[in-house]
Amino acid sequence: MSEHTEERQSRIARRAYEISQSDERGNDDDNWRRAEEELDGSTTFGGPDDGPSGEPWAKTSSGDADNI
Repeated sequence: MSEHTEERQSRIARRAYEISQSDERGNDDDNWRRAEEELDGSTTFGGPDDGPSGEPWAKTSSGDADNI
């Protein structure tokens, strides 16, 4: 696996985990697919930096995702 691919997989895994901890989580496959779509910018939820409600999200100091 190339370094670029490993970094992408890592970002997807982190976002899928964040989704799995949210109220709008699905099953593991759904969370992974949604993370891919968000990070690739092809989500129906908003842009690549948007959370599930279309609001921008960011990591908090604790490392959790939070709407800003």
